[in-house]
Amino acid sequence: MGESLSDYLYAAKGQMYGYLYQIDRVLYWLSVSPENSIVSIETDDDVVIRLQQGENITTIYEQDKASIKKKYPFSNSNKNLWKSITNWLTLIKTKNIDVANSKFLLATNISCKGNSIIKSLSSASVDKNIYNTVYQELTDIANNNKSKTLLPYIDKFKEYSKEDVVGLLKRIELCECHKNYDRQNFIEQIIQNLYLKDDEIPYYDIMNSLYGWIVNTCLSLWEKDSDSLFTPKMLWKKRDFLKQQIALKPFIEQAADLIPVTSYEQEKEKGSTFVKQLDIIEAGEDEKLKAIQDFLRAKQEKHKYALNANITQSHIIAYEEGLKENWQQVFWKHKRLNKNTPADIGYEVYCETLKYKGKLAGIEPTYNYLSNGSYHKLANSLLIGWHPDWQNIINKYETNIGNR
Repeated sequence: MGESLSDYLYAAKGQMYGYLYQIDRVLYWLSVSPENSIVSIETDDDVVIRLQQGENITTIYEQDKASIKKKYPFSNSNKNLWKSITNWLTLIKTKNIDVANSKFLLATNISCKGNSIIKSLSSASVDKNIYNTVYQELTDIANNNKSKTLLPYIDKFKEYSKEDVVGLLKRIELCECHKNYDRQNFIEQIIQNLYLKDDEIPYYDIMNSLYGWIVNTCLSLWEKDSDSLFTPKMLWKKRDFLKQQIALKPFIEQAADLIPVTSYEQEKEKGSTFVKQLDIIEAGEDEKLKAIQDFLRAKQEKHKYALNANITQSHIIAYEEGLKENWQQVFWKHKRLNKNTPADIGYEVYCETLKYKGKLAGIEPTYNYLSNGSYHKLANSLLIGWHPDWQNIINKYETNIGNR
């Protein structure tokens, strides 16, 4: 049977994940390498790191194998292991690589839970006989191989002498996560390396920009049939430029998860008018909770901007007026043309309105909570509403509350 669409898409996701893992590795190496070093992607290997410290130059040839299936990529009979070994043996011979000043790194996001020939090399500094043992184990697998997938690599492996293979084995290192790979922790490590947490700046935004810079630079160079080469100087220069750009902004945003809102604060807002406005358009409980969180976060951030940034009350008023004007156009359109039920019309007004984030002091906010929360503030003040008849409904509701 042919490959199903779901299998094809899953395989495509795995391939894309593997390629993007290389970008993570490039950023990591650039963040820790001496300034005269060079890091390349998809040249002689997945990633090649030419570390230069004074007169000493060490070259690291890195094979990156990331998996979303959590299957260890360097097990004894895995194609990735045999392909890496034979590629390196060929590279050494054809490019006259100085093995004594080179390292060959197998990097993966998966930890080995069982026995692995290649993992036993981690004890090489203790027992030098391990290289002969590993060579013999590889030879035994090659001689007893029945896999058509491995055959091209095993045939290539057999072309090389024991001396060639053992010489390579002595320079192989394994880089794998000790437990479960957490990309967030890996990115945090790069952030620390770049000293991005030393200042109150949106460091995740800077990381995303650096990531995009690597990807876009690679695409641009490959289109010209050029190699993608990066230096630590380039990374630090880009990092400094991004920090300067952020410093020029009249306000600095934080990601939503960096602005805590307590359960107590959220509970207090459940009876607020802006939540009632969502009730009458039959918004879901999760949507109302998100609205409360956005409302609280926007309130916190605007207060902080007023204290610490070049944002005045007139900026806030102008910003909210712009949001109100956007709402008005959306509301008029749907009230006249939309033939759905009133609750559905209101829900469509709500969803369409929130797409527009406006500009605060000439800058469009990066995160939605600022604009969303500002809309909810306006709704709370009865300056805007979602339901076609929101004013009458809310007035009746508040009258009933007042008569109790």
